Amino acid sequence: MKINLFVMISLCLMLFNFGCKKSPTEPNTGNNDTLKTSWKRIAVFEKLDIRYMIQNNNRIYAAAIDPYLNSLDTNATRGMIFESKNGTTWTKIFTTKYDVGPMAVHGDSLFIICRDSIYYYLPDQGFRGKFKPPPRVQLPAEIGDMTFFKGNLYIMGSITAPETWCVYPDGSYEIIKTMMNIFSNGGAKFIKLIKGGVEKVYVRAMYGTFSSTVIWEFDGNLFHQINGGLTEAEKNASNPSNSLAVKQDTLYAGFKSPAAIKILVNDIWQTVTDTLPYSKSAFQLNPVLKTETIAITFYGDRMFVSTQSVGVLEWLPNKGWQQMSNGLIEHPWMLDGTHEDLYVPVVFLEVFNGYLFAGYGVPGYAPWGSGLSGNYGLFIKKIN
Repeated sequence: MKINLFVMISLCLMLFNFGCKKSPTEPNTGNNDTLKTSWKRIAVFEKLDIRYMIQNNNRIYAAAIDPYLNSLDTNATRGMIFESKNGTTWTKIFTTKYDVGPMAVHGDSLFIICRDSIYYYLPDQGFRGKFKPPPRVQLPAEIGDMTFFKGNLYIMGSITAPETWCVYPDGSYEIIKTMMNIFSNGGAKFIKLIKGGVEKVYVRAMYGTFSSTVIWEFDGNLFHQINGGLTEAEKNASNPSNSLAVKQDTLYAGFKSPAAIKILVNDIWQTVTDTLPYSKSAFQLNPVLKTETIAITFYGDRMFVSTQSVGVLEWLPNKGWQQMSNGLIEHPWMLDGTHEDLYVPVVFLEVFNGYLFAGYGVPGYAPWGSGLSGNYGLFIKKIN
């Protein structure tokens, strides 16, 4: 018997997607190498909420908060940043009583936005306050992302103030007005690539908003739609905001209806994978639970994706999607014994030093994880 949607936990409603159903396949769980090792929890991140991950200068960084500490407590160390040179040993290098938000790289410096300041970090100098963030983007939990472009720092509010702000090198700032020179526009996720020696910036829309404008190219002032090659269903589906990745000079993105990975070639999207598989339990739910891509990463020619319901998968062109979720957080529904193949959404997916990292958290651009993906920390798995 199918389970009625209305008896499910209300916080999990964002896992469901309505629309016509294709004929999905289940992920391959054969005896491939990716199944021989299990994901392991990294102890220092126990019960923390990952808010951002980034790499720079042969190091990987994770911003996290302790959700059990109140940011109003002046003695609390709610926000923190960890650094690792090898992926297995992590050092806490920054703490604050406030939440921490997105990070960005500029030159050799790592930048982090907090409520009180935008800090920059050099390994031999530590963290130093650079300048105050614009007043309307001072709550890290509501900031989608930030990036440097053409020497300026761009910050996107995503939730209560969907706006884009430009912070100049001298610390002055202004809002980027894109519509009738009156209103601003705010997406959720920046990503940069260099093609033909030219740096380009792309923006993904906030999950559940601006759904007809899936991805933009941002020139520092205007947002230009990049929807060529997409079906009307793909244009209008609410795609997870973090499902963007760059390999060499090619942009990859996850789309829905049905879910698949596409690449951008001359401003036209082309499909490069099969449809993402459904879980067996997907068909016990009403409506059927469709798989969504959350994050994409690469290890050489191998592509890995994290999802909102079936954990982490690897795409193998000759074999299809391969399941590799053993050891990840199982979905609370599994406690009833009827949903044995559902997993909590993996919001961050990174490759570093031969390891895969799966992070759980509720960053400002990931409302699908609200109340569901937080407090589970960071997991590691050796790539075989």
